[in-house]
Amino acid sequence: MEHAVTRYRCTHLAEALQVEGHTADVTWIGAPVIRIDHDIVVLHRICANREGIALADAVERSGATLIYGTDDIVFDANTPGVPSFLHGHAPLHATMLRRAHAALTSTDRLADAVRVLQPVVRTVPNVPGKQLIALSNAARTRRTIHHQPRVAYLSGSATHNADFALLEQSLAAPLSRGDFQLRLVGEVALPRELADSARNIQRYPIVPWTELPDLLSNISVNLAPLESTPFNAGKSAIKWQEAALVGVPTAASDFGPYADSIRHNETGLLASDPDAWKRNILWLCKNPKEGIVLAEAARYRILALSAALPEQAAATLYEFSEFSQETRKPVVFRNSHGFVKSVAKKALGRA
Repeated sequence: MEHAVTRYRCTHLAEALQVEGHTADVTWIGAPVIRIDHDIVVLHRICANREGIALADAVERSGATLIYGTDDIVFDANTPGVPSFLHGHAPLHATMLRRAHAALTSTDRLADAVRVLQPVVRTVPNVPGKQLIALSNAARTRRTIHHQPRVAYLSGSATHNADFALLEQSLAAPLSRGDFQLRLVGEVALPRELADSARNIQRYPIVPWTELPDLLSNISVNLAPLESTPFNAGKSAIKWQEAALVGVPTAASDFGPYADSIRHNETGLLASDPDAWKRNILWLCKNPKEGIVLAEAARYRILALSAALPEQAAATLYEFSEFSQETRKPVVFRNSHGFVKSVAKKALGRA
């Protein structure tokens, strides 16, 4: 499965630049050989470890602009909410961020955090790519309204346990009554108050992203809770985007990316306390046709953002080109250490 971190920030941006007629290639820090023959090189979440420094050196030898890219606050372990597994490499990310000519982020809130270390920063938002849109269009045609509503929370990892725990009070009573079926996807812990309602809960493993539209098309309500931390404030509203593309409405936290992206009662529903969460979820369960109207309005908005990405990405990268040297030369970066390390990490399931 291609990780969303690289899919949204590397593959989608490369596709957008290609639409505008630019040459854009995507490579992997663990590749044994990387040829650098570009005006701009974006190191997405590449820190100043041994291979990161060597790659940055190669970029500078070529005369290209060096950009540090990120979609999370991975460069400051002191930011409240940063997962503990990111703490160790945070100083190395900060070093790379300072070294780069500029930074590229996914949200304006994240850009504000980056400016503490790198004053030159631009934002290009996360939006779905053409393949996900095509798969979602097909899944949307197969969508049906279920007699018993299906409310779902899709988690990519256990780091989202604190987010889902926000819904414990809101879900407990209606779930015990059987007002809806709860579907949990991925590694998410079940809060204690919901344990007695196990008969109304179904669990599913993480699926490849190409299967996500079909999975989403079989639910009634998409849940997007988000704990109010500075780390989470910089995230993107991807859960809302992916659900809306298949016609599924989202109930989300009135915070951060969702507060910035969703218009309450127009493109989704927002809540900031347990009572509001319960009202929103039950309303969407009882009014499926009205929920579809919200989802369709969101879908229209997201498709417009996606259509605007090529021009926006090209204009942003053009601004960065001012840092490139007038005379550039191709550089071949041989990365035997990084290649061996990356292969080992993948084999151990730590990639």
